[in-house]
Amino acid sequence: MVGATEAPFKQTAGRVFDTPPVPGYRQKTLARRGTILLALLLGCGPVTATSVIDDAELALRRARASESDQRAQYETTLAELYLAKARELQGKAQYGDARALASDALRFANAAGRKAGEPRSGAAALGSAAVQKP
Repeated sequence: MVGATEAPFKQTAGRVFDTPPVPGYRQKTLARRGTILLALLLGCGPVTATSVIDDAELALRRARASESDQRAQYETTLAELYLAKARELQGKAQYGDARALASDALRFANAAGRKAGEPRSGAAALGSAAVQKP
């Protein structure tokens, strides 16, 4: 009797699990899930705001390394202020505004780095050359 009740179950289980899936079903399912995940990540305010804030911090560090505090004070100060305000707004969950301010901070930090990296021209170059000769 025991053998008679097990045989139909095994046949049913074999038919359910051994049948091949619809062709392309797995790829379509993975593609749909990937698309949904990508849409969520790209539309996620905290992720994009944090990314731009991190980029601005890195650009500001690079600018400071090239002595932008002395040669591009205006741009460096603006980048610092915009970055501080962006962090504050991110803490208040205002991610759109935080991202906008962080992108401005990134723009000013890049400008400070470029300005600090440029060779000096005019009287500033002559003054420093005169000081270095004696």
